[in-house]
Amino acid sequence: MKVQDELSGTENRINTARTDYNTAVQEYNTTRNSFPAVITAGLLGFKVEPFFQADPNAKSAPQLPDPNSIRRQNAPAANAPAANAPKPVSQ
Repeated sequence: MKVQDELSGTENRINTARTDYNTAVQEYNTTRNSFPAVITAGLLGFKVEPFFQADPNAKSAPQLPDPNSIRRQNAPAANAPAANAPKPVSQ
């Protein structure tokens, strides 16, 4: 459940950033195309900026596997020694 909350929050932050970017581009393009800025912008090489458009494949949500199946596959064996544990000294 926590992963879903994090994913939802991330999607909301991305949507907010996309909206902010497109608003800034619209304001820039409007100012650039108004007189007398259009003359100065043309002389100095300021171009009209495109709005952000996501990749069409990005419209579908990623498919996440069942959390329980991930836990079972990646869980270490109960009796497995740790990788950096000292080895017993034989006498």
